[in-house]
Amino acid sequence: MPAIARLGALAWLCIATPVAAAPPVPGPGDVFDGAYEIERKIGEGSGSIVYAARDLQGGGHVAIKWSKLPVSDGPKLSQRLEREYRAARKVEHPGIVHMQRLGHHMGHVYLAMELLEGEPLSNVIERGPMEVAPAVDLVLEAMEAVAACHAHGVIHRDIKPGNIFVLAADAPGDARVKVIDFSLSKLQPDPGEIDLELTQQGQVLGTPLYMAPEQIRHAGQVDVRADVYAFGVVLYRMLTQDYPLKGESYQDFLVRLATAAPMPIQVRRKDLPKGLSVAVMRAIEHDRTHRFPDLAAFASALRPYSSTAPPPEGGRGYGTHALVAVCLLALGAAVALWRARRRRRGA
Repeated sequence: MPAIARLGALAWLCIATPVAAAPPVPGPGDVFDGAYEIERKIGEGSGSIVYAARDLQGGGHVAIKWSKLPVSDGPKLSQRLEREYRAARKVEHPGIVHMQRLGHHMGHVYLAMELLEGEPLSNVIERGPMEVAPAVDLVLEAMEAVAACHAHGVIHRDIKPGNIFVLAADAPGDARVKVIDFSLSKLQPDPGEIDLELTQQGQVLGTPLYMAPEQIRHAGQVDVRADVYAFGVVLYRMLTQDYPLKGESYQDFLVRLATAAPMPIQVRRKDLPKGLSVAVMRAIEHDRTHRFPDLAAFASALRPYSSTAPPPEGGRGYGTHALVAVCLLALGAAVALWRARRRRRGA
């Protein structure tokens, strides 16, 4: 075939062959289920897009988390969102993001949830190491919310600064933080279904730098102590802006996790109270039998360092009050003695 004829045939083939169109993506003005009108995109991850939307039925605004893949192409991704909805709905707590609806739009799963105003804890950490009391206050509130999850048989399995949302100062309600993203959570018991790995075999669930060693080995064989570990790393980061253990690559990190101990937090920040340092390091013990047994025990160890903690008995605050009391008593005794002497002289 002459060269010109071959070029002509190739051009015809390019024109005649249909080009696969990019899947449609929701945008401003689109309406989900006749109930939510998209206003703007506010975030995007590897598997989902998050929008701010107007609630056409209930009024106000919501966040819409929309799976990038349709159910037919991404069943595991869809299952993650379904699990996130069920796990968060199972626990009604002011520190847990409130789920409104699980639905489908254009063949994709979506979640409608409360729209949060503020910033993730990861943004706060980027500004530098936090002072002890504010850091402990925030982490205690997040731990209380996740402890409520544990009481309802839900293990989060993806606690990290990006999943702890610090609310704006003028946000309604009493909560200052909200725990979000339950897509990797483990529900106990889970009758009638296998614990969803939701990834291909050999891949890891969650963010390795915050994951307990046993979770990296097998995500399905974790208990509440995996969340204890994650909160320990989160607090370590809040106080030092660093990680207790890291590597040049994922493989290097795994080797260090198996062979090296976490860097003591007091090495990276020498002004921390000894009891606080001990509590953080116990939470991130690689052997889970050496960790706190649950978040309540961890919280109990942290509470003396919160802004609302009373002065510890026998501690500096108690000693100061005792010294003041002794001085007042001595002063009172001196005044009484002086008055008695004056009376005697007058007599």
